[in-house]
Amino acid sequence: MFSRLFFYTCIFLISLSLLAEVPIEVHVKNLSAGTDSDKIAACNFLGKEKQEKKYISEIQETLKATDNSRVAVTCANALGYIQEKGSSTTALKNKIMSESNSDVVYACLVSILNIAIKNGYEADAKSAVQYSDINHRGDEFVADVIDKIKKKFKE
Repeated sequence: MFSRLFFYTCIFLISLSLLAEVPIEVHVKNLSAGTDSDKIAACNFLGKEKQEKKYISEIQETLKATDNSRVAVTCANALGYIQEKGSSTTALKNKIMSESNSDVVYACLVSILNIAIKNGYEADAKSAVQYSDINHRGDEFVADVIDKIKKKFKE
């Protein structure tokens, strides 16, 4: 009796996990139309789990449009995981220059570092670090990542 109940419970849980898979198209749609929780889940999925380069512009638009620091941090992290230079570095720099939340600035700088390690130190990365050094150095974590970037790229 117990083993049969265990078997059916396992089958039920496996079925639920299969049904819980959200298609990639839903994640992409959630970046612009979902709740903040949906946007966070989408960025985690597209950036960390899948590293989907073809949806970078959607992640960048969400980063630009959001006022929610948790969403912004997750967008920045996704861009850092994907590590595509150019427009991603520019989007991260622009967010740093319009942001007062140190957590968001820190996440953007870490992502800029990840992109620069893979692709080289771009002009927008340098500009973002310089701006952060002047305007955000008061936060110890931001100051630490600024120093690491400067040391890494001999700035």
